[in-house]
Amino acid sequence: MENWPEFESNRLITPNLRPYCSPQKAKHLRTLTDLKSLPILDVLRTKQGWDEWLLKMDLSTLSKQPRHYMDSHAFAVSMAENGFGV
Repeated sequence: MENWPEFESNRLITPNLRPYCSPQKAKHLRTLTDLKSLPILDVLRTKQGWDEWLLKMDLSTLSKQPRHYMDSHAFAVSMAENGFGV
């Protein structure tokens, strides 16, 4: 959470990030390393993003995957839904 002086903030949800992709792309994903075939859709300024997930899944070698950056999770989900990456 951000630190803004003179404002009080309360966490409403705890984000649980996971990869998303289109059903067509999912048909070709059988193992985690199959992600090598897809571009990564990354959201700018996401504290718990791809790098952390890849490290947690012991896939840090995939951190150099081609990435497309966007500024909202909604846009990233839409891009994944339409087959532009994961």
